[in-house]
Amino acid sequence: ITIHIRRGDFLIQGLYVPSNDLYLEWLESIWPNIEKPVLYIASDEAKAVKSDFAKFNPFTREDFQEKFYFDDFLTDFYIISQSDIAVLGQSSFSRIAAMSNKKAFQFYWANPKTNKIESIEKDQVPSYIKSLAV
Repeated sequence: ITIHIRRGDFLIQGLYVPSNDLYLEWLESIWPNIEKPVLYIASDEAKAVKSDFAKFNPFTREDFQEKFYFDDFLTDFYIISQSDIAVLGQSSFSRIAAMSNKKAFQFYWANPKTNKIESIEKDQVPSYIKSLAV
């Protein structure tokens, strides 16, 4: 399971930023139903949010010894593109990674209108990227 949490510039610009509690509530609802779940947090502020998810023993790119060149984003992109389940962020970054994911069986997103984590079909991801440009 990967959750893309974008904070940084979104907070500065006053854009919708889902709370960690929203993600935690969602994780609580699905975690017991997944065999051997592993949580990866992809975030521009991974160090700041990781402790909130301690119950789920998450990984972030800082936990890997091997690093990609320009690794402020490549590991996150790669993990999203390989995840079985991903909660996509409010940006094109995780949406594009999701479009390259050939194995995921479910994508989710934090809907800013309902403030809930909702399912999104893979074929809806490209059209949702267009709506982010509004």
